[in-house]
Amino acid sequence: MIELIQEHGIPSVWINTQQKADCVFPDDLDASRSATETLLRLGHRRIAYADFGIGVGRPPHHYSNVDRYEGYARAMRAANLPSRYVQGAEFIPLRERAAFAAHILSGDDRPSAFVTYNDTTALPILHAAACRGLSIPRDLSVITFFQERLDRTGISVSTMVIPWHEVGSTAARMLLDKIADPSQTFPPRALQFALEEGATLAPVRV
Repeated sequence: MIELIQEHGIPSVWINTQQKADCVFPDDLDASRSATETLLRLGHRRIAYADFGIGVGRPPHHYSNVDRYEGYARAMRAANLPSRYVQGAEFIPLRERAAFAAHILSGDDRPSAFVTYNDTTALPILHAAACRGLSIPRDLSVITFFQERLDRTGISVSTMVIPWHEVGSTAARMLLDKIADPSQTFPPRALQFALEEGATLAPVRV
């Protein structure tokens, strides 16, 4: 499709994908780094990154799967702390995710905080924590990524909010400029997330 559009000179802007030019996407790398640094400032050191939608060694579904982990890992390296990627050997079906999370939370080395890829990883972790008698956020802090602050279960989850409105409006303005002058080429635009704090962040328990 990209080759056909370029061949016919059709003005185009790509959304939520990383191209060499003429694209607008959320800056997942910086957002995940920022989320991790928020937990570090709260004193957390056993911070894990969790994505239950990708199995070990499986190719990512989207660039955000790579960038969200890498942003977390960079923040952990900068703090001289080990990274921990929590995922299954394969894709974990939704009905099995709470049990998988409960196993992770049962060990003596359980994380004190999680950065999670999205709501379908964060909510099973919160459910498993509640079943094990862990207090949120006293015993476990969680930050996730979603289109708005995640409030589906009665607990407000601290969320890196994906800037979809800004992505759309920026792409539309870029496209109008390209329609006016199809010869124009614009560099990729990565847009910042905002942290909407909920009830899942607290200083590490000592």
